[in-house]
Amino acid sequence: MCLKGRRCKPEREVSRGRSSLFFLTKGRTRESVIGHVDANDRKSDACQTRGGCEDASGETVRSPISDEVNRPQDESDNAGQGLLDRAFARENLKRAWKRVKANKGAAGVDGLDIEQTAEYLLTRWPTIREQLLSGVYRPSPVRRVVIPKPDGGQRELGIPTVTDRLIQQALLQVLQPELDPTFSEHSYGFRPGRSAQDAVLAAQRHVSTGRSKAGQRVMALLKRLYEKLHLSVNESKSAVASAYGRKFLGYAFWASPQGVKRAVAVKARKQFKQRIRELTRRSGGRSLRQVVENLRPYLLGWKSYFGLSQTPKIWRELDEWM
Repeated sequence: MCLKGRRCKPEREVSRGRSSLFFLTKGRTRESVIGHVDANDRKSDACQTRGGCEDASGETVRSPISDEVNRPQDESDNAGQGLLDRAFARENLKRAWKRVKANKGAAGVDGLDIEQTAEYLLTRWPTIREQLLSGVYRPSPVRRVVIPKPDGGQRELGIPTVTDRLIQQALLQVLQPELDPTFSEHSYGFRPGRSAQDAVLAAQRHVSTGRSKAGQRVMALLKRLYEKLHLSVNESKSAVASAYGRKFLGYAFWASPQGVKRAVAVKARKQFKQRIRELTRRSGGRSLRQVVENLRPYLLGWKSYFGLSQTPKIWRELDEWM
């Protein structure tokens, strides 16, 4: 409690001096990093609901987090620091770690997986957090991985370390609510509450109404912008042309007497069959039960994504093929 003439103390004693640590929950098995705790966080939690605490002279000392919430929009000083304080606050880090852990994923260049990173952060997080707040932190290089494409090409992937994935997720959770409302209503990628299926449905509406001239204007604008950045448009994937016969997010469009319909693209069907062959090959040395366990999530996921398809015949053909 904060009383006039007294300093605001944390609701609960953590330790004397400045402390900062990650902690693990213990149960039947070790879980993982679930949050960040330090003495300043405790004080902030105790004072945040009042917008600040009073010092020994009775003056109100506002917390950084409450300043960011209540300050007028034209007050931009220390806004960046306020965002960092919110990003690396205890509760936000708990949410970020839960998401990173759920996503699983491989280790980065440091070779540390999820559980190993939890152990690493037990001792290293105080230093990392101080570097983040002071602006001197540098992320590790990403680990380059090359995976084959179904058409014979290769795709390069960059895998950050688990630590950097945690930091990225924590920042995303704070920045996304601020930035997402400013994005175009026609943007669907990596946005909360929107999906690839939403983009497919929007594309179908555009195809139905016919907007080739508008598409040409947009493409010309994109090319000019890309040239300024010394980039080029991948015209094998992006072009102003008839929608029929082209692939869009795994879907294709076809004309029927009732209008434009959605279908699973030919390439997506080929990829499906190739993946089924890999999961069911006889040389794998697996039992039938193991094959089914591996097959089930892929089939359910594929069906869920392509559930918008308006071609029942294709579903029957794939079922018969399997």
